[in-house]
Amino acid sequence: MSPKNVIISCGKQNRFGFPRDLVIKKYTKIGCNIYRTDINGGIQIFSRNDKLFIMPYIKTAD
Repeated sequence: MSPKNVIISCGKQNRFGFPRDLVIKKYTKIGCNIYRTDINGGIQIFSRNDKLFIMPYIKTAD
């Protein structure tokens, strides 16, 4: 697989420690856009004219 976007659903300060640092590093290394519900809140996904749009509720600085 070679995803362009990754959406990770996890709670803030969850007791399981998800997502693991190794997972984040893996997707970062291959250049994925990473969206996390613990950081970005709700994430809206829609398409228009064969183009995918992903809009996080909370914007973060890169």
